[in-house]
Amino acid sequence: MKVIAIDCASPCMTISAENDGLNSTRILDIGMHQSERIIPEIQNVLQDVKLNPQELQFACLCKGPGTFTGLRLAYAALKGIQLSYKFPIYSFDSLEVYALPFLNLNKSVLSCIDAKKNRFYTSIYRQDTLSIGPIDEEISKIKKYIDEEEELLITGPDAELFAEELKLINPTQKIIVKESKNINTGFQLIKLGKISFENKLEGIKDFEGPVYIRPSEAEEAKLNNSTSS
Repeated sequence: MKVIAIDCASPCMTISAENDGLNSTRILDIGMHQSERIIPEIQNVLQDVKLNPQELQFACLCKGPGTFTGLRLAYAALKGIQLSYKFPIYSFDSLEVYALPFLNLNKSVLSCIDAKKNRFYTSIYRQDTLSIGPIDEEISKIKKYIDEEEELLITGPDAELFAEELKLINPTQKIIVKESKNINTGFQLIKLGKISFENKLEGIKDFEGPVYIRPSEAEEAKLNNSTSS
């Protein structure tokens, strides 16, 4: 198949392309500099696999939760290409993408992204099925969803940070850490995208954008004002 996938849900940007068996991935942990590199790296992965944009059958991206700027950047980049070369864009939950490689291990899998303000975007999968999430809460509140006796496989771009903070409040928790920086999330997106494409599912609408589970600062201020009044 001929496909491109982008994960900009965290400061670690992943761009992957596949062209009938040829594969290429660029992983750049560059934080706020994603906007400077996303278009050149898209061109690079396409060139690596000798794929022209007009040949693309579909594209995939992470829809959120994640960083506000990164999610918008991925949508803008792929929609820009789609305007010239018509193909469906499939979007997938970021936390599901990070958890996907471990969902066949019959373990409790906790997928997370640092949401700042002492909070994490989190989903928990048990028996390969979503049990909790996605949520946006502090570790102390997330802890109530975790059985102290269960072994947790923690994944996502900020798995190590989450594990460290969880250990502070529950030192006996059994933990395995698998940061998504060491996993090709682009290929995980492509795997999900192939299922959607083969089933002839419709891609995102023109008006659709990232999914945010946290209100914007303006929305939070409005909510606080209405609560105080």
